[in-house]
Amino acid sequence: MVIVAVSAPTAYYSLRVSDARTRAQDTAMRVAEALNRDATTQPVLWKYNSLKVLRHVREFQLQTDIANVVVVDRNGGSIDPKASTNIDGPVVWAHAPIRAGSIDVGRVWVAVSTRTARRSAFLLAFGFSLLGLFLAGLMYLLPLRILSGAEKQLRRGERLRELSGHSAALEETERRAIARDLHDSAGQVLTAIRINLQLIADKADNSGDERVGDLADTTIDLTDQTLEEIRRAVESLGPAILDDVGLEKALQRMCNDVTDRSDVQVALTTQMGERKLSAAVETTCYRIIQEALTNIERHAKASEVNVSLVVDSASAVVVVRDDGAGFDAAQPSARHGLSSMRARAELLGGEIEVTSNPGRGSLVRAVLPALRDDRDQVASPGE
Repeated sequence: MVIVAVSAPTAYYSLRVSDARTRAQDTAMRVAEALNRDATTQPVLWKYNSLKVLRHVREFQLQTDIANVVVVDRNGGSIDPKASTNIDGPVVWAHAPIRAGSIDVGRVWVAVSTRTARRSAFLLAFGFSLLGLFLAGLMYLLPLRILSGAEKQLRRGERLRELSGHSAALEETERRAIARDLHDSAGQVLTAIRINLQLIADKADNSGDERVGDLADTTIDLTDQTLEEIRRAVESLGPAILDDVGLEKALQRMCNDVTDRSDVQVALTTQMGERKLSAAVETTCYRIIQEALTNIERHAKASEVNVSLVVDSASAVVVVRDDGAGFDAAQPSARHGLSSMRARAELLGGEIEVTSNPGRGSLVRAVLPALRDDRDQVASPGE
């Protein structure tokens, strides 16, 4: 605002002052030329004739912005002692010599008022101040509005991620509760039914009733199939092993199982700290590592795999590194195999990075927010 308000009026005032100084110089030179002839031809009477010239100039100055015209001799004394030297307002001065031949016999001083220029500059400064204030406000408010909108979008995104993570945590808690109900109620009931059917089959065999025995055996097979389906449903709803032994031991068992059934040596490193993770984060960590190890078993042809899980106050970081054949992560087929891991991480507001090159192994790194453990604060569906 200051730059806009000051620059243009200052430049305008400087030009007007320069113009006034030029007019004062021109006027002084014209008066001096008129007096030079008298000073050359009538050296004794030039001062008397100068008074006539001054009267004409002063009559003319009433119609202009010339504030005063003063003629002095070589000693600096005014040739018109009665002339007023008081000047009201700001002026600029210019002078020209009066010469008799090559000798300076006096000097003409002309003052031109800059009051009009100053008044115009002040009015111009007022207008430009308003313009500068408007532009300054515009330059301040537009970025502020953009930043405010971006901040709102950021807060909205953070809130959505927080709600998404909390929703995923609640969903995982309910899934585990349903899995426990299926395992504890339906699973136990079907197991009891199978035992009873086995007793019926044994009695049928002892009594020689083949029809009842065959029917019991068929029903036992159906019961076994149903139990297997329930087991799969429980496993898909939530890894029961996490509730039984916890995340750290569950991961160790998983790594040991991969080592036992394949030629891949899997090493696990964990730093769990004191923070308890939510059910959603635990399940996501477990599933990401499970998916990564499954892909390594099937496709990587690796000999060594390093798995690490580090949990601090802000995040849970999962890293799976292998020395296998690697792959081109830019290929659509490769991206398709990692989509489930990425979807699980992004659902909790986390992110996953996959780095791999053919012949150089691969690296899967997932960073998940360390959501607090609220399993004890969420009621199960039965409650």
